Amino acid sequence: MMQMSEEQFQAHVRKNRKTSNEYTLIDNGKGRFKREAPVRTSVPRPRHENGRMNQTEAAYARLLEGRLLANDIAGWWYELMTIKLADRCSLQPDFMVMLLDGSLEFHEVKGGKTDGNGKWTYWAEEDAKVKLKIAAAITPFPLFVVYPQKGGHKNGWCVVEMRGE
Repeated sequence: MMQMSEEQFQAHVRKNRKTSNEYTLIDNGKGRFKREAPVRTSVPRPRHENGRMNQTEAAYARLLEGRLLANDIAGWWYELMTIKLADRCSLQPDFMVMLLDGSLEFHEVKGGKTDGNGKWTYWAEEDAKVKLKIAAAITPFPLFVVYPQKGGHKNGWCVVEMRGE
């Protein structure tokens, strides 16, 4: 049997003392209590910090820089424009790419995933998918979703043109 000094015992009591807000009286005041379950709060998705690329975007930027050096494209810009879709609703495409003929394209970089049918596709929240479709319908520029091939961006990139329907 372990023996505690009076000082250790008082420290133990202070540490393990339950406050009244941790318990709820049950059975109409007959003296029985139940401990409240801790309140679980959902953790929000991390917010994107404007002007900072994530790892997938940085890998795609390296690809665009290589295409620029190879004279395959005329230029590219990161988060240059914001497309207003509705009141308090907008989309800021990751990249605006200028082709050699001067035409512009928007490229939105997403992560890859396997869908329920075993097919490799891009991953996006449902609201982001809706925003992409709306943006494709209202802008005069082509909008592409770009995501790494299975196994990572070193295996190449998949490109899907979004069409407004």
